[in-house]
Amino acid sequence: MPKKPKTGMWARSMSLAKLTASAGGRLAKHTVEGWFSEPIQHLEKGKKILEAQAKQLVGEANQLRGTLVKAGQILSMYGDSFFPKEVANHLKKLQNEVEPLPFETIESLLKKRLGLEKFHQLEIAPAPLGAASLGQVHQATIKNSGKKVALKVRYPGIERAIDTDLKLLRFFLNAGKFFPADIPKERWDGIFDEARHMLYQEVNYKQELQLLKKYREHLKEDTRFVIPEAIEDFCTPSVLCTSFETGVRIDSQEVHALSQNRRDKLSRSFAQLFLMEFYEWNLVQTDPHFGNYLIKIDPKGENDRWVLFDFGALRSFSEEFKSSYITLARGVLTEKPEEILRAGEEMGLVSKEDSPQARQGFVDLAYLSAEPVMTLKPYHWAGSDLPKRTASLSMKIIPQLKFRIPPKEMLSLNRKLGGIYVHLSELKSQIAIREELLKEPFRTILKL
Repeated sequence: MPKKPKTGMWARSMSLAKLTASAGGRLAKHTVEGWFSEPIQHLEKGKKILEAQAKQLVGEANQLRGTLVKAGQILSMYGDSFFPKEVANHLKKLQNEVEPLPFETIESLLKKRLGLEKFHQLEIAPAPLGAASLGQVHQATIKNSGKKVALKVRYPGIERAIDTDLKLLRFFLNAGKFFPADIPKERWDGIFDEARHMLYQEVNYKQELQLLKKYREHLKEDTRFVIPEAIEDFCTPSVLCTSFETGVRIDSQEVHALSQNRRDKLSRSFAQLFLMEFYEWNLVQTDPHFGNYLIKIDPKGENDRWVLFDFGALRSFSEEFKSSYITLARGVLTEKPEEILRAGEEMGLVSKEDSPQARQGFVDLAYLSAEPVMTLKPYHWAGSDLPKRTASLSMKIIPQLKFRIPPKEMLSLNRKLGGIYVHLSELKSQIAIREELLKEPFRTILKL
């Protein structure tokens, strides 16, 4: 029987307070013991304490859901660069898939949120299609038409817990000495501001409904993609109803069995979708995990299509950020270090006062990160160890750049780019992304 999550403010606050007290107690004891221990033994024990605290945080986050899971996922993006591996490894275990709420709880929520009249117009499947950190999805049938729909139901109390959870989480991370001492407080402010922005947007289903319709309009004539249709009669600020769309997961045997040509075609569509999102529409889906996509396989083998979900994670970027990022991309693609450094300075990642070695390191890291788009030859995504090499170089370069954290908008974009890499690797793609960037309108936008 699934456990009901702690959604009340008091219960959530107490959970985080206990975590904080536990973290502080461990560290205090460790400090005292250090007076009587050998330095190496003390260091090794310190690592184990950090690991225990990270493990405890992940366990509690998966029960509390919502804020802790999302914030932990954001922090995990910086794991290899900023956190000890004992901490980073556990943060990366935070999953978007969580244990669902009992159907009795969901049924009660839907009666209140839809009203009894509309609730009784639906036949709802008790077993959820999926459960995430902020809500879960159930299939339903509209009785008078037989139309299949998907009901996305927000968990109770999540929206009221955001600010309190983030404050307490930050306090816990400080008490547990998770934050590297070299990174100034104001740089972490940006990360938590971004987490707050993402959370408030993702729990606002009224806004998600409008974003869904806007995104669907962009792709209405593109046969490569399927966007669910909003069923507004059954939508509320905390319930989102859309058409029910079928397909198979990207990591399924059916997709793995497709020919290289078909998988490359899907990969090219996926990459082109991001280019349209960022460079043309300025409306990017920034939560690209496997659960937010399905593939509708064409029996004739002519037009396999992507089915896209989760429009609460759509976001736009400021013109200032886009301009700097375009400068960075152009500098990399045309191999002009001066443009890479100018973009880095605009983003606050590098300074004119940095040493020549640090500035060159930033350029080298930019080139390495862009390896898949630097060549016109097909890139073998699954066979590359690029993430490992990038993490290794980052560990060397970031301290020289005084642990400057990227601007908060970069967090969402990095999550998207990382998701693209993972999806193309899963598809064992062999495509050249540079070819796409040399096509219009991207060639003109990037001034290539």
